[in-house]
Amino acid sequence: MRTVTDTYTAYTFDELTDKAKDVAREWFREVYQWEDWYDCVYEDAKNIGLKIKEFDVDRGAYVKASFLASAEETAHKIEKEHGESCETFKDAKEYLKQRDEIVDTAPKTQDGEFENEYELDQKLDDLDSEFLKTLQEDYRSMLQKEWDWINSNEIIDENIRINEYEFLENGKIAYEDLTAELVREVKSMLFYIDTFSEESKRNFRAGGNGSAIEALIRRAEGL
Repeated sequence: MRTVTDTYTAYTFDELTDKAKDVAREWFREVYQWEDWYDCVYEDAKNIGLKIKEFDVDRGAYVKASFLASAEETAHKIEKEHGESCETFKDAKEYLKQRDEIVDTAPKTQDGEFENEYELDQKLDDLDSEFLKTLQEDYRSMLQKEWDWINSNEIIDENIRINEYEFLENGKIAYEDLTAELVREVKSMLFYIDTFSEESKRNFRAGGNGSAIEALIRRAEGL
């Protein structure tokens, strides 16, 4: 049996070199779990009649959404809720313009009825689908900008300072903070697992992985 005493010098973030600061920022990006950072974008979409079902801001960035009522109703809500400089406003105006053109130019009988309602409905459905695709891209862009902002150096530096993290000279987290960060990382892993489908969760737990992670949390918190 032997006792090992480890001594080190702890630095605040502002005391680090520029290179060490980059290391500290990457550590923060890897371990920090931004919870519900997308809520404001989801709420904005809901306000104009669009439901965001899922999204990704990684390499395969995309948004899947659906209209809560109709495409036309969503376009009119955008006119009221969004400013003229917004891409969504411009897209909504263009959609409504094209929709009016389709309806106004559709052939009619002498009685004023549409000659081919099926063909008209098809054209309008196609236009609605294109409008949805456009809005999905607009909201993907919004989510990407929000994600890029919270992961910017400015925001990360601010959070590091607020939390008063200490680092080694090379920018790695100081030793005494490692236990707390281990707990944070494992909890983040559990948060990610919660996004699994129920079947995937069962398979994960059946393999003993879930219990192992939970045991690791209890062990780390007791250190």
